[in-house]
Amino acid sequence: MWGVRWCGVRWGVGVAVVSALLLSGCVGNECDFDPCPPGKGWVSAVDAKGTERWRTEVADRSDTAPLVTGDHVVVTGCKGVHVLDAATGRVVLSTKELEDAVGVAGGKVWGRGAAHPGRDVRGVTLDRGPGGQIIGQDSGGNGEAGDFGRTVAVSGDRLVGSRGDILSVYPASGGPDQWIQLPVRPTTRFVPVGEDRAVTASRDGSVLGVDLAGPRLVWRLVTQQVATSFDVHIEVAGDTVVASASGLAAADGSASPPGQNPIGRVDEVFAARAADGHLLWRRPGASLSSMGDGVAVLSADRGTLVVVDLTNGRELWSLASGSTTAGRLGLATVLGPPSTRVVADGTVALSGSDLQGSQVTVGVDARTGRERWRLEGLRRPVALDGVFGVDTWDPMTAKSSASHLGVLDARTGRQRWQVELRAEHFGADAPETHLVADPRRAQTVVADLPSMPHGGCY
Repeated sequence: MWGVRWCGVRWGVGVAVVSALLLSGCVGNECDFDPCPPGKGWVSAVDAKGTERWRTEVADRSDTAPLVTGDHVVVTGCKGVHVLDAATGRVVLSTKELEDAVGVAGGKVWGRGAAHPGRDVRGVTLDRGPGGQIIGQDSGGNGEAGDFGRTVAVSGDRLVGSRGDILSVYPASGGPDQWIQLPVRPTTRFVPVGEDRAVTASRDGSVLGVDLAGPRLVWRLVTQQVATSFDVHIEVAGDTVVASASGLAAADGSASPPGQNPIGRVDEVFAARAADGHLLWRRPGASLSSMGDGVAVLSADRGTLVVVDLTNGRELWSLASGSTTAGRLGLATVLGPPSTRVVADGTVALSGSDLQGSQVTVGVDARTGRERWRLEGLRRPVALDGVFGVDTWDPMTAKSSASHLGVLDARTGRQRWQVELRAEHFGADAPETHLVADPRRAQTVVADLPSMPHGGCY
């Protein structure tokens, strides 16, 4: 997140989030801070031509992107969880019983319970009738209370999560769980792969593949690098699992030199087949920025961008911050943060600035690194279903504060459509708007909601 604070309020614009800026003054020496003041906005769906299919008012604030799950769109706000019908926008359920949501299954929306944060996972029935379901969160033999809530995911009609090193699989419609003991304690949320598989990771750098039908452990891979503790991010494309591990070098200096950067961090990316855990490739000293269309975009030492073939890890091309791209020799690009490097329809979109300090967004052929198009201004692209979602409002050139979001053709950079955001925002908040792809219905979900306050008066 880029931004600064003024009068106790965060100012800035998210990377996969587009934030419009408003200002109100800080007056006086006293401050009444409400962590969830009144606010309202809209959630809408836009088709491939930019036509709005539906728009629904939601009286809440949110900092997180909505979740498209099955036939529903789920919005987690500070006042509760709101479930909308993805085809019509009708509000199916608004509940204060959950503090967040992980998905819809078995006629219920699932998430961590709000009454006892960190103590249980709860399923609230969508028809507003009685019969909700609660799954307790005892810690297991070697875990912590709340493990299940931190790792739980919806996979088809099942819930999968862990308590300590115990994997539990529950039928979402109700009934007892099936469980097995794992060799390590998972610490990341399970990621479903197809109907019967899921992957997760542990702080020792392990990535585990499990069969939910058994359940049983199918495979385990571990990082080559050594660290005191790893944070592992997992992404899945088809039957390929990519794990990006980052941690601090071991105190005895045993971390392998190729994966250790100058400040003592250890990074490694590796890819495997989800079905059997067969290792496809491994790259020390890099972290995953994004993946799609058969490539993985990595961030290496000193800001270097490296694009590799997803199937075998072969390097296709690289670009160091400050170097030129093939289509516009002589105009160097200073690359933005890794989270601004996204892939759609065979194109990698890169945000940054040129040597004159002007902000630009460049579209590059994912396989060759050749520049396809270049746009002036601060765009912050988001990868959607074969297109890029962008902020078309540039604070440096805009004549009004009305913010617009648009969609670009990934191959040409031409704008296909844009929508004006009309949410009512309160005080000095930085409103956050999210774009989320809904490929099943060939639409883009736009959540235009005021953000939650970030801090009080200073």
